[in-house]
Amino acid sequence: MVAQPGGVIAGGVPAFAADGALGTAIHTTLGPRRVLATSDLTFSFIPPPDPDSDAIIVRSQLIHEGTTQALAEATIEDPVGHLLARGGTRCLIIDVRGPLPEPPHEPVPDPDYQGPHPHQRPPEGEILPQQVWDSTNGIDLLRGWQRGTLPRSPLSNLIGTRVLQVAEGAITCAIPASPWFCGIGGTLYGGVLALLADYAIHGAVQSVLSTGTAWAPLDLKVRFLRSSPTDTRCMPAPGWCTAATGSRSPRSRSSRPERSPRSPTPRSCCCPTALGRTHELTDEPHAIWAPIDASPAT
Repeated sequence: MVAQPGGVIAGGVPAFAADGALGTAIHTTLGPRRVLATSDLTFSFIPPPDPDSDAIIVRSQLIHEGTTQALAEATIEDPVGHLLARGGTRCLIIDVRGPLPEPPHEPVPDPDYQGPHPHQRPPEGEILPQQVWDSTNGIDLLRGWQRGTLPRSPLSNLIGTRVLQVAEGAITCAIPASPWFCGIGGTLYGGVLALLADYAIHGAVQSVLSTGTAWAPLDLKVRFLRSSPTDTRCMPAPGWCTAATGSRSPRSRSSRPERSPRSPTPRSCCCPTALGRTHELTDEPHAIWAPIDASPAT
């Protein structure tokens, strides 16, 4: 369900998983009426996760807690203990003022889904066959997804990604600011913005790659500025490649979208490899996402 068109799992997916674990490690030491907000996320990737793996496991621990900020680090592993990535976060600690609601006195029940739990449903989307990669360069692939002439990947369908603009070395893509992406503070979860930034960054790299070439993220750095409402508006993210075409490790970055919060200057370094697979918000409504708990298509 989280695979890219090339059949591998995007670097933003482990970042998505790790942001919650990193914040939770800090939460375990916070006193009453104190909450946190992610200030930055930094990850270094080793091998990508296996798309057929059962889980991505994040182990996080607090490094430092001060009066106004805290640090935590995490390792990301597969189920058999192979290290996939290492990362860390800096969070701001905020005092909550004013009256608070009474905490629940009983455990909060899990949602009652109609049909299987969302993550247990068959993924919707396609992995592009090898002959497409061997015959189509990166920018034409992106234009195909923009026009809708190529099938969307499982990850694109899961988070509602769409490609808005494509040029050589640059791309703008968007996801909906869906309430499904809401964190415990009532705003957009930082890991979602890291995933969106990763999508835009690597799309910018892909736009300068030749046929038969894949890419893998080496690192991802995201700095957050402010929170985002989850009001379903379209949230675009421009990304552009900052290294010359043909570089062994092109670097790319994504900027803060207009009126969008929290992802002003993500950066990533990618390593192109020969492809051979064996294994701020706009007022425009986002047109292609559906509630994740809708009954699966029959």
